[in-house]
Amino acid sequence: MKKIYIIAFILTILFQAKAQPWWKPKTDSLTLNHVKAHIMNNADAINGGAPYIAPVHLNKSPLFSASLWVGGYHNGGLRMSAMTYRQNGNDFWPGPLDTINPVDTNAIKPYTDLWKINRFDIANFQYNWSLGNVQNGTFIPHPTILNWPAHGTGGYSRRLAPFVDMNGDGLYNPIQDGDYPKMKGDQMIWWMFNDSLKHTESGTAGLGIEVHASAYVFTCPAIADSDRVLNYTTFYNYDIIHRGPDIIDSGIVGVWMDPDRGNG
Repeated sequence: MKKIYIIAFILTILFQAKAQPWWKPKTDSLTLNHVKAHIMNNADAINGGAPYIAPVHLNKSPLFSASLWVGGYHNGGLRMSAMTYRQNGNDFWPGPLDTINPVDTNAIKPYTDLWKINRFDIANFQYNWSLGNVQNGTFIPHPTILNWPAHGTGGYSRRLAPFVDMNGDGLYNPIQDGDYPKMKGDQMIWWMFNDSLKHTESGTAGLGIEVHASAYVFTCPAIADSDRVLNYTTFYNYDIIHRGPDIIDSGIVGVWMDPDRGNG
C-alpha cells in the first residue's frame, strides 16, 4: 500500500507541474493619481483578478473587466482576437512575435514583463547623466531605464519599446549616450502581447498581430477644479503591428468592457 501511495503522489506532482502555463501572469499598478489601475502582461486592461480601483480612498472598482478586441477578414473569412473573461481560454499572449520563426515560448519569456517608470525617475537620470554621475558609476539609474526593451534579438524586431535617442544612432545606450525610455504622463507601464499562439477564446483564427501597449496617468495636485477629472483618468495606448503572412481587410479595433457602475 505504501508503494501505491508514493506512486500516486509522484504522478500528482508531475501532473500539476505539467499543467503550469509556460508564461507567468504578471501584474503591476499605476498608483500616482487617485486611481489604482492594475495592468496585466496580456490584452486584459482590467479583469476581476486585477481590478480598477477609483477613487483609491473608497476602494471601489467601477470596472470588472476590459480587453482589446481586433477583427478583420481574410478571403472572406473572419479573423478575430478578443478576450472577455477567459472562460474558454486565450486569444492573446504576452510578448512580441518572432519575425522569422514560429513562436518559441522559451525565447519569448524575457519579453513578457511589465516595464513601469515615473517621470521623476527619468528627470533624475537626466540630471545625473549631465553631471557625469551615470557614466562614472556613482549614480545607478532606475532598473526600468537600464532594462528597457528597446530592441529585440534574433528574429525579434530591433524596434520595440520607444526611447529618446540622444545621439540619433538608433541604439539604446543609457549609460554612454544618455538614452532613456520615451514615456507619456507622469507614470507609465509599457508591455507587449500577440495573438499568434493558441486561439481558444473567440474560436476564430488569429490575425498575426503584435501589440505594443502602454497605460499612463497624470498627477496634477494644483489643477483647477474644472480639470480635476485628469487626476481620476487612466490613458491606454495600443500600437498594433500586423506581422502575419495573410492580408487582412475591413479591420476593426475596439475595447470590450464590463463596467460595475455603482459597485458597493
